[in-house]
Amino acid sequence: INLCGSHLLQLISDILEFSKGEAGKLELTEEKMNLAEIVNETLRMMNEKISSKGINVIVDVERDLPRMWGDKRKARQILLNLLSNSIKFTPESGTVKLTLKLDTYRNMTMTVSDTGIGIPEEHIARAMSVFGQVHREQSHEGTGLGLPLCKMFAELHGGRLAIGSTVGEGTTVRITFPRVRV
Repeated sequence: INLCGSHLLQLISDILEFSKGEAGKLELTEEKMNLAEIVNETLRMMNEKISSKGINVIVDVERDLPRMWGDKRKARQILLNLLSNSIKFTPESGTVKLTLKLDTYRNMTMTVSDTGIGIPEEHIARAMSVFGQVHREQSHEGTGLGLPLCKMFAELHGGRLAIGSTVGEGTTVRITFPRVRV
């Protein structure tokens, strides 16, 4: 009952959050945040799912990263959504890699890549649309709000989301936060 209740609460929260964003009412609660700490917290939260599928997680966090100005809860939600998707669509004993670093322009980049089933190029737009699910027939849970919320939260920070995928090889999602936030 608790698990089902938690799942329903998350679904309702996602729908409300997206509705607020669409209405232009979504605001950031900004503070200095340490994205490396958020990576560690998120991995701890996802540990059971990671372990149950035997997923090999590679974490590559650049040393001595500066803090970033932004909404800690939304940054954590971005990472939770991306990791959840990667774990969900990666077969047992597959690999998920999480990278956090500054690019050559001092933008903060967060990349999650996996060795999962991938998304056909012609279906990426559907995956990015509200309630758009690509792999519905394979009985994977979800509302189809994860990627659109990630995109919305990244853009609220002045950033962007880029996605690339190859069927049978995996998917890579990169969130880039602008250097003015670093």
